[in-house]
Amino acid sequence: MGKSLPNFGALSLEFPIEHGGATITDLKLRRPKMGDELRKSRRRKSGASDEEIEMRMFADMLELGMDVIEEMDQVDYQALQEVYQSFFPKAQKKS
Repeated sequence: MGKSLPNFGALSLEFPIEHGGATITDLKLRRPKMGDELRKSRRRKSGASDEEIEMRMFADMLELGMDVIEEMDQVDYQALQEVYQSFFPKAQKKS
């Protein structure tokens, strides 16, 4: 079998988020599953924007509410996108 891939990706926020009386400084993104793809497809069919679809997917994978994702600094959000892309090493090699 091939190289073992991580089940989670970690991210330390450059700009922590205040939420529910707590400060969120680190995030743990789980690997995407096919259910995530199915929900993306359903959201797309319901007319959601690409940004909302991605943000909701990240909220699901982080087990956080959309309100937390909406409060993320764009620098941290871009880093989150990079963590997500790291789950697909073969796709990265094609570029």
